[in-house]
Amino acid sequence: MPLIIKIEILKSINLYMFPTLLLLLLLTLFLIYRAKSSKQLLDLKIVLVNTILVFNWILTYFAQKLQLNEDFALGLIFSFFNGSLLIFLLGLKNKYLFIHFYIALMLLIFYVIIYSTSFADNVDFMIKANCIALITTGVINVGYACFGFVMLSKSILISYYRCIVTFYIISLFVGSFLGISFLFTDELLVSSTTIYTLHVCLVLLVSVCFTVIQIQRWKEIGKRHDKDSTIGIVTTESEVDDIKREVKNKLLSVVEIDPVLSIDEIKEVDNDVNDLEIRQLIWQEVIEPQLYLKSDLTLSKLSRILKRDKQELKSFFARTEANTFTHYINRFRIEHAVTLLRTNADGDLSVERAAELCGFNSRISFYRAFVNVMGFPPSELLER
Repeated sequence: MPLIIKIEILKSINLYMFPTLLLLLLLTLFLIYRAKSSKQLLDLKIVLVNTILVFNWILTYFAQKLQLNEDFALGLIFSFFNGSLLIFLLGLKNKYLFIHFYIALMLLIFYVIIYSTSFADNVDFMIKANCIALITTGVINVGYACFGFVMLSKSILISYYRCIVTFYIISLFVGSFLGISFLFTDELLVSSTTIYTLHVCLVLLVSVCFTVIQIQRWKEIGKRHDKDSTIGIVTTESEVDDIKREVKNKLLSVVEIDPVLSIDEIKEVDNDVNDLEIRQLIWQEVIEPQLYLKSDLTLSKLSRILKRDKQELKSFFARTEANTFTHYINRFRIEHAVTLLRTNADGDLSVERAAELCGFNSRISFYRAFVNVMGFPPSELLER
């Protein structure tokens, strides 16, 4: 390809890439903001990585626009951090993340030191230095890409997030081989700036597409399960009627056999009748309309809904096997969570999303309640 045509193509790419990347970034932020109920830590990681990539590219764009020294390869410098961002996306431990960013920072400092020396005036020397930097970056990013594939195969990331990370890894492979293309041809196929531009564009475009698809799926899952009735509830309305008749028969038999009851026996019978009424109220006002899936359901709010004294309800829960209001409600929530996870055929429902749909404020509280009721963590149910 003639050099003039090649330069014109690169100018056209750089001309339209800036507004395109900026628009894609704003679209990603807008979609995540609109889907507040669907936001997770993983979504925030995607937004943060894309923001960093676009910000770095904007600096590269203006550096080229202002016609700064072409020997100072800003796109190459930012490529040092591609592997660290991949580790961040994979969600590895913080201490390992610090090490990877530290390595990238050392490469950056070393490059700046070389550029700041008197050797920078030597054009041939800087060309060789950039070639060595390209080879170093290419080898490191290929290593990160291979490591990323291995870690991704062992991870339990949900499907849409896994796709984004996969495309990020593929982009690392492609960019690395393009960067060292001068080893196999007479000249570099594309500049380091163009390679970084293509990497940013691919990652951002894939993030937007898969985020849009996943948000739609989350909405469908939420609507579908809002219509579902609770499965596996032990005390149904018919059972409540049977228990009520049994208690009445018990009362009649007690009166007939022993008309003179002790105070403790009278209290026990009254508690049975009162507990039955409360159970029936909870079933009608909380279980059937699935108010137990609301994260803001408290004992005080339940007292207002049932129009019963708060202390009376507290005593009722203390007499149950659950012992507390929280444990009592959590049983229904966990049963609902089990249903969600078992019907998650596509594997798109994460533990975090299940916890949110079932009324838990955090993954930790959901995890503890799940283990307490089921005896095993929710991740095992996803793996089955």
